[in-house]
Amino acid sequence: MPEDSRQIREAYFNACNFESLMRGIHFAVAWSALTALYTSRAKSERRHVLAFLVLALFIMSTVHMATFWAYVHNAFIIHGDTEDSIAEALDSYPAWFTGTTSISDLNAILADGILIWRTWVIWGYHWFIIVIPVATTILTLVFSIIATYRTVSNTSFGSLGVDYATALYSTSLITTILCTGLIVWRIISITRFSKSLKSYSSIMEILVESCMLYFVATLFALIAYIYSGPASEYASAFWTSMTGIAPTLIILRVASGKARPNDSWRDATPSGISTHSRSSKMPRFMHQHSASDDSRGHDLEDLESFRTTVDPTPTASVEATSFASTHRTPHKGENLVPSFRE
Repeated sequence: MPEDSRQIREAYFNACNFESLMRGIHFAVAWSALTALYTSRAKSERRHVLAFLVLALFIMSTVHMATFWAYVHNAFIIHGDTEDSIAEALDSYPAWFTGTTSISDLNAILADGILIWRTWVIWGYHWFIIVIPVATTILTLVFSIIATYRTVSNTSFGSLGVDYATALYSTSLITTILCTGLIVWRIISITRFSKSLKSYSSIMEILVESCMLYFVATLFALIAYIYSGPASEYASAFWTSMTGIAPTLIILRVASGKARPNDSWRDATPSGISTHSRSSKMPRFMHQHSASDDSRGHDLEDLESFRTTVDPTPTASVEATSFASTHRTPHKGENLVPSFRE
C-alpha cells in the first residue's frame, strides 16, 4: 500500500508539471500561428476562422490544465496531512473535476475535425475520402457525451457494460489512423520521384501535415487507459496537450506559407510525375539523340531549299561548308563541302 500510494502521488504530481510545461509550448505555437495569420502578405479569407480555431484549442487545453492543477492542489495541499490522505484524494474523482476535464474530449473532436479538413484538402477535395473519418468523429462525440454524463450522474445505462471512455479513445484513434495514413500516402505518392523526399522539409511536411504526434499520443493514451495504473496519467497529460498543439502546428504551417497551395493538391497526379518531369528523367544520351535527329532533319530541309534557290557557285559552297561544319566534326582528310548533285 505505501508503494502504491507513492506511485499515485508521483504520477499525478509529475503529470501536472508535464502538462504545465506543455502549456508553454502550446502558447508559443499558438502565438506564432496567430502572428502568421495576420502578418502574412497573402491575406486569406479564412484567417478569422483559423484564428478562432487556434484560440479555441488553446483556451480549452488551458482550462483542462487549470482544472487538473486545482485537483492536484486540492490533494497535496488541502488533504496533504498524510501520504494516505493525499492518495485517497487523488483516487477520488468529484463531479466538478470530471465534468470540466471532459473539455479535453471536445478538444480532441476539434483536432479530429481539423485533421479531417486537412485530409480533404490534400486529397483534392474528394468527399468520399473523409466519409469514414467523419463517421468515427461523430461516434467520438457521442461516446464523450455518454461517458461524461455517466460519470457525473453515476448512471449505468442498463446492463450493456460498455466502457465509453475506451470507446472514445478507440474511435478517435481510428480517425487519426485513417487520416494520418491517407495524408502520408498522398504526400509520398506525389513526392516519391523527387529528390527532396528525404530532405528535412519533406520529413517535416509528413510529420506536421499528418498530425503524427497526435496519432502517437492517442495510441499511447488508449494503451495506458486499458492497462490502467499510474502511467495513464502521463498518457492523459500528453494526449491532452497534443490535441491542442498538433492541429495548431497544421494551421501554423498553412498560415506561414510553408504548406503547399491548396490548388496544387488538386492538380497533382498520384504518381507525382507530369509529362514534363517524365521527359526530364530521360537519360542524357536520349535527349542528345532526339535533339540531333531534329537538327539533322532541319539541316537537310535547309540544304534542299538552298539547292533549289541558289546556284552552286564557289561562294555558295563556302557558305554551305561553313553551315555544315557547325553540325559535324570533320575527320582527318575528309571534305565537308556538300555536293549539290544527286
